[in-house]
Amino acid sequence: MDELEKHDLLLKGTRKSRLSNTLVIVVFTDSRLKIASPEDLANPLVKHVALADPKAVPAGVYSKEFLQKRKLWTAVEGKAKTSAARWRRLNPAMSRPVSG
Repeated sequence: MDELEKHDLLLKGTRKSRLSNTLVIVVFTDSRLKIASPEDLANPLVKHVALADPKAVPAGVYSKEFLQKRKLWTAVEGKAKTSAARWRRLNPAMSRPVSG
């Protein structure tokens, strides 16, 4: 859209955003950790953080950029689990098939 607008290929005042990204933190309901903000991810008691791969996936890139802006990336990077297979090994509940 930016390129189209840059080359005057959009009608003035008609541009609308249709897509967006939202970063969320998901914690298991039975977790003893209290995660109320992104800063809580830096807590040494947090051992694993599942992220999309910041080297390969847009959501991972956004997550890393967000954490860097909040000066949290250094604390979270070593905890980041970016491989789905590795994350499933850490949490077998995520390996169960979903029935519907």
